Amino acid sequence: MCKNLRMDIDTIKDLSIDHTKLVEARHEKGYSQAEVARSLGFDRRQIWQFEQGTALTLENFTKLMFFYGKPIEFFLKQEVGE
Repeated sequence: MCKNLRMDIDTIKDLSIDHTKLVEARHEKGYSQAEVARSLGFDRRQIWQFEQGTALTLENFTKLMFFYGKPIEFFLKQEVGE
């Protein structure tokens, strides 16, 4: 199971996710970290960690992406000059 978790974390890094977009999407919906956590079965601290760019697996990112109703492109880091 640890090996799969490592692969998920590596996949997220390869996608260049802009973790600040998780905060932006949450604020756009008007949710607190606690509300998101309750809705998705996480602890509030986990939501904080995800938004800080730590402990985010591909599975958890996908849950958040669908919960916020945003396409994956919204969360991707933009290259300088784009």
